[in-house]
Amino acid sequence: MEINIFKKPDDLVKFMEKFENSELTYLYLEYDNFKLKLDKRANAPASDESRSVVGANAAAEAAATDSNSNYEYVTAPLVGIFYGKSQGAEIAPIGTAVKKGQPVCAIEAMKMMNDIVAPCDGVIKEILAVDGKMVEFGQKLVAIEKK
Repeated sequence: MEINIFKKPDDLVKFMEKFENSELTYLYLEYDNFKLKLDKRANAPASDESRSVVGANAAAEAAATDSNSNYEYVTAPLVGIFYGKSQGAEIAPIGTAVKKGQPVCAIEAMKMMNDIVAPCDGVIKEILAVDGKMVEFGQKLVAIEKK
């Protein structure tokens, strides 16, 4: 008998969001060949057996502006494949002026594309993730120089 705990593609994302908003600091789920480890502790060790997701503390630090500059970073809100290009055209190339809420890149998770938006008005100064490669939750993706 097979049990599918994530019936729709975005069920896993919703599950991770519920964990992030809960008081839990650690969760490990294993079923057949599926393993999921969610950990909000700031210095959580990564495991070879499962993907470690660093929680609110690391994400907040990553999203915070760099103290030595006027940069703000777009961070990954979920684990997935980073795309700085959409169908061959860059979504927001370096040097592009962006407005708060404007899509600057995308992450594919569970065969769904998720637009990732600018947290502030500014200019794209650096793309920190590699197009077509996996990114972790809280990972810095794009550096924006604030206006």
